[in-house]
Amino acid sequence: MTGRHWFWTSYTLVREEEGWRIRQMTDEGARAQGLSTVELQERINGHNERINEILQQNPRGPANSEVSEEVIWRIIHTIHYDDALIAHFPLDRTYYGDAYTRSIGIGALERAMVYLEKLARNFAEQRGSLLRQLAITQESLGEYYRERGMTARDGQFAALAEASIRESLALQNDVAGHAVLAELLMRQGERLDEAESELQLAKELAVTREEEAMIESDLGNLAVDREELEEALRHYQRAAEIAPNFEGIWFKIGFIQRNLKRYEEAKATYLHAIEQEPKDIAAYSELCAIYMNEREMGKAREIVERGLRNIPGSPRLLALLSSIYMESGDLRRAQSKLTEAEQIDPNNEIVQSMREELNRRLKR
Repeated sequence: MTGRHWFWTSYTLVREEEGWRIRQMTDEGARAQGLSTVELQERINGHNERINEILQQNPRGPANSEVSEEVIWRIIHTIHYDDALIAHFPLDRTYYGDAYTRSIGIGALERAMVYLEKLARNFAEQRGSLLRQLAITQESLGEYYRERGMTARDGQFAALAEASIRESLALQNDVAGHAVLAELLMRQGERLDEAESELQLAKELAVTREEEAMIESDLGNLAVDREELEEALRHYQRAAEIAPNFEGIWFKIGFIQRNLKRYEEAKATYLHAIEQEPKDIAAYSELCAIYMNEREMGKAREIVERGLRNIPGSPRLLALLSSIYMESGDLRRAQSKLTEAEQIDPNNEIVQSMREELNRRLKR
């Protein structure tokens, strides 16, 4: 189908005197392509039902590694069945879309790219938007390698992403394309002037208030990269004027105000951000930090408790509440809240950091 092959192999083992030996290997992925359409759909539906059942039982995500592994292998098997359906119906874009979505869901970005490449080749009328989505996916894969210090691979996918979005713009000159290209250029650091030019082109094409707000927000991000905080604040405030409900904009305004040491303004803005997006942890965390720096422990506790009412069981907020109790000298309550956080997510970095600090204080 794509020139690449992802194996789903089953093994038959036999025990001999010197240990287990593989008697037979079966390429289940290739075998699936021999199933009928009805059989494939039945197997996909069976996996989907089980995955939905698991997610309903664990609304915050699988509770343990065994359950997580079950969700992942079921999704992988389902993608192989999608591949078989694509082989049966190569001109039905639905199956490519399903396979792409599932691949993204388990972080299989390179596999997701293959489906987008195939879609872009087969469906010319959507090639521009598909290439834009491909560029975003390629950049995401580059970021994955960048975070792991694999700079050569990062550079490879950054170049592919730029080529894809430029081809997309040649076919479909729109706001989204210029915005994506600007973001790619901004991530390269030394190409901020080029990024600004792309955002200005996007601004000329904008027709909706959401598009205008998005561009102002991106110009604010660009100003932050240049360490021009006053300029960034102007752009963010302009975005909020255009579209007061634009996602994340009030947090950005508050963050810049805090960095400019305008703490009273920042506090009011963070409170507004919480009213606008009550399930966004970031504003609670930042406002809590301001209150703690001002030694307003009661207000810090109130805002974190408000966050926990809106986001019950958040390990990050529980850890913050533990830190407030620590700073207040109430180590018993700090221990209680931190234990609660650890029961939910013992691997959370903030939870682990608070545990180290609490243990240090308990040893005094």
